[in-house]
Amino acid sequence: MNIVTVSLTLWASALAAYLGLMVYRAQLTHNETDQLFLLEEGEPSSDHVELEQIIERDGRLEPVSRFLGRLAAVSSVLMAGVWFVHILSRGHLIS
Repeated sequence: MNIVTVSLTLWASALAAYLGLMVYRAQLTHNETDQLFLLEEGEPSSDHVELEQIIERDGRLEPVSRFLGRLAAVSSVLMAGVWFVHILSRGHLIS
């Protein structure tokens, strides 16, 4: 395997993971909006508990999302650089 194949695989994997996570997060929070729950003396409503769980799950995904986004960006830049060097070397501009 050459460097182009390896970098292309890394780039495609990072981008697919990032896009998959973004789709999952969008579906997770699709119907949720910021709501103000006025609680009475007693247990919180089931809607309030469910919204808190969704917010917590989305919050746990934030660091993973940042990491995958940065990995996809860095691998995109590296892929472009490897592709550029590969094209130049095939054109015999670089020995």
